[in-house]
Amino acid sequence: MGKKTVHQFRGDSRDEKTLESHGGFVPPYLLEKHLKTDGKTGLDAFIACKLKTDKTMGCGCPGFSEKTLYENARKMFLTALGKPVILQDHVAFNNQGFLSTAKDKSDTYFGHNYQITTNLHELTVYEAVQKYKQEQSPWWKSEKKKEKFKPYPPKLFTKMRVYLDNLVLDQATLIAMTPLGGVEATYISPVKFKHIKYLGLKK
Repeated sequence: MGKKTVHQFRGDSRDEKTLESHGGFVPPYLLEKHLKTDGKTGLDAFIACKLKTDKTMGCGCPGFSEKTLYENARKMFLTALGKPVILQDHVAFNNQGFLSTAKDKSDTYFGHNYQITTNLHELTVYEAVQKYKQEQSPWWKSEKKKEKFKPYPPKLFTKMRVYLDNLVLDQATLIAMTPLGGVEATYISPVKFKHIKYLGLKK
């Protein structure tokens, strides 16, 4: 199965230098439990963390290394496969903390605009469920409770898509899904700055 080049766009409050210093985009849900830093929580606390290394997406706090962020993203991906309503909730209510993008740069938010360019494998949700429900990567084996994959209505098989940079799940660092009826990729994983190009300020 070959890869395809995927272009997505995103608006952000951070300028290019600041985003590079932060290492790239990290979905907010991965940072919710970061300890308060100078009275800040979540992403703001993570960015202000005194144990954060410049130009990396992780920090030295327990459970927030770059490696752990990826591990948690893979687990969330499996959860989203088993409960696709999570992705639909994100699109409808923006309440899951995933990383939204737009297919066209004209559809981004105002602020600093970026293009995300990646080379990814594309699978249907049905293909992904069949492949990863039997995934035998080391971290999957260590889980006390494996995700249960329930049958979905047929439409979800044909409309939703999954994108990964590596089909071996415990080696995947880019994971995205498109929702039912959607075209823009929603990233469940972090996106490193090397995949990001600054396009300028949109007013």
